[in-house]
Amino acid sequence: MKKTWVFILILLMSGCQEQEENTETLEQSIHEVSGTITDINQDKILLELSQELQENETVIWVNVSDETSIQNLQDTKLNRDSLRAQDEVRVILGDTCTDSIPRICYAKELFINK
Repeated sequence: MKKTWVFILILLMSGCQEQEENTETLEQSIHEVSGTITDINQDKILLELSQELQENETVIWVNVSDETSIQNLQDTKLNRDSLRAQDEVRVILGDTCTDSIPRICYAKELFINK
């Protein structure tokens, strides 16, 4: 009888731990950053971050694809041609970034503060 209870307890503990890990992965996959566009290179913008994402990370490249939703403060839909150096932006990043210096992340949504 004791072995059965120990087995059930182990199963319950491992199930709770797995659920906690999945939640952390989901929370880590949704990132919002803001900053100033300092350079535009085809489909990427160099963003000077207003707050570091990681230690000593002050800039990142953000890939702005055709699927990226771009809007201004009035919720007007815009396109990549609307982006200008010195624009203040807020970006919702996707769940992947390349491991380069500076990192290249992918934008799901981009909001221009105009």
